[in-house]
Amino acid sequence: MCGRYLYDKNEQILFDYYEEIASHGVDVTDLRDGTVYPSNQVVTLGANPDGEIVPGITRWGFTGFKPSQLMINARVETVRNKKTFKGPFEGQRIVFPMSAFFEFTDNKEAYTFSDPGQVIYVGGFYRIYPDKKTGQKQAESIIITTEPDEVVSLIHDRMPLLIPQGDIAKWILDDDFAYHYQKPTHQQLVPVKVS
Repeated sequence: MCGRYLYDKNEQILFDYYEEIASHGVDVTDLRDGTVYPSNQVVTLGANPDGEIVPGITRWGFTGFKPSQLMINARVETVRNKKTFKGPFEGQRIVFPMSAFFEFTDNKEAYTFSDPGQVIYVGGFYRIYPDKKTGQKQAESIIITTEPDEVVSLIHDRMPLLIPQGDIAKWILDDDFAYHYQKPTHQQLVPVKVS
């Protein structure tokens, strides 16, 4: 289960997403760079009203039923069966661009997984939800997980749902593509143990 990831603005494309958001006058002060944790404000890619894929800001995690609860992941196999996830998945899909993601062994040893020289794109979705403290509406997002590939399975029993860069628009805009996309096999991930 993906519980944190890396967003390194030293990678040009990740820097460009960040800068594009700032160029629209959006305050990026709280936008997370480096290690990203649940509840952080993060860069995600979604569709604007014209169907163009653009970067935006969401808060990672859906507010739960209890005040301290935060739902950060959803299983691709059941996402359309869960009342909380069904509507956002069907109508508000996004991708999370990242440098790498973390997974942990049963002994709590941390590993990062990356595709060296490439940005990783992970499927997700968002919803607009009122902040319980301020009453203002905010975009909350969730990462979708799937069964692990042969690399990640040595460390953990789940992994983020990777979306090939060329399929980002299809993932976000094409319901049929997204509904049938269950397990990617396109990337050669490299694990690195975190000391």
